[in-house]
Order: sequence, then structure tokens, then C-alpha cells
Amino acid sequence: RARIAPLKNEVARLEKRIAMLEAERTDVRAELADPALYESACADRITDLVRRQGLLERDIAALEAEWLDAHAALDAAESA
Repeated sequence: RARIAPLKNEVARLEKRIAMLEAERTDVRAELADPALYESACADRITDLVRRQGLLERDIAALEAEWLDAHAALDAAESA
């Protein structure tokens, strides 16, 4: 039982972080989908948003891989 608590905490931490990044990704995508962004000649803003979207995609993928590992470890500990 003492081994399971830290694993549960890690899974919960990763889930929270993934949710935060997914929310930010949703905001970035919404901003990029706004036609007004492209009408306002904000090339720097567009570049920043596209870069941020790429970073978010990378970070979310990495955290999801960590989550899978943590969840597998939790499942193994719970079934032991």
C-alpha cells in the first residue's frame, strides 16, 4: 500500500499537467483559427502561436508517454 500511494500521486500529477497543456493548446488553436488574426498583419504573433502549438504537442506527447508508464507501474503494483 505504501508503494501504491506515490504511484497514484504521480499518475494524478501527470493527468493534471496534461489537462493544463491541453487547455492551453485549445486556446492556441482557437486563436489560430480566428480569421481576424490573419487580417491584422500580426506575422510575429502567428509565428509565436504556431511555435507554441508545436511545443505543446511535443510536451503533451511526452507527458502521455510518462503517464502510460506510470499507469502501468500503478497497475502492476495494485495487482501484486
